[in-house]
Amino acid sequence: MSSISSMPCAAKKTSSGWITVSAEEIGEIKLKYGDKHPSYIKIKDSFRCHGCYETWQEIYHREPYEYEIPTLTHRVSQEKVAFRLRRTKPSEAKKHEHIKGCYYNDPTDYYKELSDTFDYIEIAKKATARLTILNQMNQILKPKIKTSMKTLGKHNTHRSSHLQTFGALQDIYNRYQESWGELSVITEDNEEKKIEDLLLSPDEAIASSKQFPNKIAIIYGIIQKVEPRNNGGYINIIFKQGSNKSERPFRLSVSPYHIYNEIDLKCLENRKIGCYGRLNRNQSFSQIELFSLHHQIVFLDLQKSEPCPFRTPSINIDRIQKLLTRTMEFHHCKLQSYHPEMFNFYKQAQSNFKKIKQTVQKIQQKHQLLFQEKEMKTQEKNSMSVRHNTLLIDMANIKKHLRITKSKIKETEKQFSNKFRKWTRFIYAGSESKEMQELKSEQNNLITQLDSYTRQKQNVEANITNLEAAISSIESSITDLEKKHTSALNTFKEIKRGVEIEKQWKAHIEQDFCLLYHQENKNLWMAIQIQQNPQPKEALIFTCKFLYNNPDYTDRIYPEEILTIIFDTPSYDLMIYQIIQKKLNQSLGQSPLKRHLIPHK
Repeated sequence: MSSISSMPCAAKKTSSGWITVSAEEIGEIKLKYGDKHPSYIKIKDSFRCHGCYETWQEIYHREPYEYEIPTLTHRVSQEKVAFRLRRTKPSEAKKHEHIKGCYYNDPTDYYKELSDTFDYIEIAKKATARLTILNQMNQILKPKIKTSMKTLGKHNTHRSSHLQTFGALQDIYNRYQESWGELSVITEDNEEKKIEDLLLSPDEAIASSKQFPNKIAIIYGIIQKVEPRNNGGYINIIFKQGSNKSERPFRLSVSPYHIYNEIDLKCLENRKIGCYGRLNRNQSFSQIELFSLHHQIVFLDLQKSEPCPFRTPSINIDRIQKLLTRTMEFHHCKLQSYHPEMFNFYKQAQSNFKKIKQTVQKIQQKHQLLFQEKEMKTQEKNSMSVRHNTLLIDMANIKKHLRITKSKIKETEKQFSNKFRKWTRFIYAGSESKEMQELKSEQNNLITQLDSYTRQKQNVEANITNLEAAISSIESSITDLEKKHTSALNTFKEIKRGVEIEKQWKAHIEQDFCLLYHQENKNLWMAIQIQQNPQPKEALIFTCKFLYNNPDYTDRIYPEEILTIIFDTPSYDLMIYQIIQKKLNQSLGQSPLKRHLIPHK
C-alpha cells in the first residue's frame, strides 16, 4: 500500500468557512515576505490535511473543528513545494496522524472509486492500482466485428463518452499533483512501480528505448507541434527537443486507421503533458503509440476548473474513400468515374417497344391462320381415315369372296378329272364349261375390283401421309411462332425490368459519397455508398451494390444477380477506419467476389 507524504494542497479554516490553499500559493507568500514575516507566521499553524478534511465530511456529514484534523507544515525544497504532516512530540503524535480513509495516507478507497468509474483500473491484492490501459489498446487496435456496448456504467472503450473526457491518470494527477509520483501502481507487465519511476523526459525516453524497447513509461514534456499526416498515413506529435540535439525529437505516433485527425490533436500543442505507453525504437527515432487521449494523456499544466480540451473527432469522408479504394484494389477492383450516359442499355432498348409490339401482333395473326389451316387439314385427314377404313372393309369382303370363288373353281376342276367324267365328258361338256366360265368370270371381276380398291387405298394412304406431314409442318410453324411470341414478350418484360434495375442502380450511384469500382475479370461493378447520420455519435452505414455489366455499358445486365450488402459501424470507435476495412473485407467475402482468389499480403 502506497501513501503520499508530500501534499500539494491543504484545508484552511477562515472566518467564512473552510477553504483550499495550494502549496505553491503559500510558497509565493514565503518567497515574497520570508517565513519570519507576520503575514506568514499568522497562518503557518492553520494548515490542515485536505484529504482528512474531505474524509471527515464523508464520515460525519459535517465540517470538522480545526483540532479534529491533523496539522500540516509547509516545506520548500529544491525539488518541490509541498505540505507535510507536522512533526510533534511522541506524546502528541496521535493527534497528528491521518484519519482512517484519508486518500493521502491510504488511497485504497480512491482507487476503488476509480475502478468503479474506469474500466482500465483494477484493485490488486495489495490494495494497489493495477493498470490495464495497454490491454485496452490491444482491444482497440484489434477490434472485433461485433462489440458489446455494456460495461456496468464504466467508461467503456467502445462508448463515445471517452472521446471528450479526462481519463483516470488525469484524475490521479489532479488530486495529487506532483506528489502522484509517490503512488505505486502495477503495470501491464505485472511490475509494481512508483509513478515517479515511470516518469521519463524525452531525452531519457530516447536513451531508454535503445536499451529497453517495449518498456512501459510515462513520457513528460512540452509538445512542440502536431505534424500533418505523412505519406504512410501516420500523424506524429513532436516533443520539444531536449539537450540531446544529435537525436530526432521523441514523438507520439497515431495510426492511419485511427479516428483522430490532425485538428483533433492540436489541443496538445504547447502543452506540458505526460503520455503513458510502451517505448518503441523505430529506425532513427523513438516513439510511443498514441491510441487514446482519454486513456494515455495527462495534462501537467492544467489550470483550475479548466474544461477538457478534447474534441469529438469528426469522420473524414476523404480518409474513408481512400481506405475503401485501397481495400477494393486489394480485391482487384479499380475506382471508376461515373457518367450519366453509363448503364443505359435498357433505357435505349425502350425505343424498340413499338417494333416489339408490332412483331407480337403479326405473330398472333399468323398463329391464328396456321391454327385454322391445321384444323382444316385435320378434318380432311379424318375424312380420309374414314374412307381408308371403308376400303379396308370392302377389300376384306372381296378377298373373302375371291377365296370362295377360287375354291369352287378348284372343286370343279377336280370333277373334270374323274375317270367316269372322261368317258361321259362328251355328254356333259357343254354344261360344265358354262359353269367354269361363270366361276372364272366372277373371279376376274373380284380381282379387278380388288385391284381398284387397292389403288384407291394407296391413294388414300398417300393423301393421309401428305396431310400428316402438312399438319406436322403447321404444328412446327406454330411452335416456332409461339417461341418467337414468348421471346418477344420476355424481351419486353426484360427491358421493363432492366429499365427499373438501371434506375435503382443509377439512383444508388448518384447519391452523395458513392464510389464506383469495376472488377474486369468478372465484368462486375460495385458501388459503395456512405451514409453519415446527422447525429455525430450515430452509426455510419455502408451500402454496397453489385452489378454484372460489360465495361462499355452496352451489354445487358443480370438483375437476378444484383446483390446488396449493408454494414454499419459506430462513428466513435477509436479505430473506426480499421473496423470499416475489416467489415468491408468480411462483407466482400460473401459477395460475388468470393470466388475470386485474393493473394495474401
